[in-house]
Amino acid sequence: MKKIILSLTFVLISTFIFAQGKNQTPSAHVKQQIEVLKNGGLNLSDVQIGRLTYVLMAEEQTMERTQKTFAGNKSLLNERTKEAREHMFNNLKGALTPQQVEQFDAKKLADKL
Repeated sequence: MKKIILSLTFVLISTFIFAQGKNQTPSAHVKQQIEVLKNGGLNLSDVQIGRLTYVLMAEEQTMERTQKTFAGNKSLLNERTKEAREHMFNNLKGALTPQQVEQFDAKKLADKL
């Protein structure tokens, strides 16, 4: 019985979170980052662009929360920001093919984001 209740709770929470994320529109910064990726010569498909947009939007929200949380501690903020950027690049590369990851690294697109 406990497993059923926990499973239903997890499904409801996941559905709620997914529904909230689906109604959001990308910020100007995320749109700019997508344009950099599109113009980077990676030959992205529409599905990849959607995934990358979703990743960038989620990472932007994470970054905003991090900045609010650690606003008073500059050294910790810098450390968390660096970790968040590494996490973002790992997630971005997860949506790319191995060839696209090579191009991403070769063209140093991470420096342009």
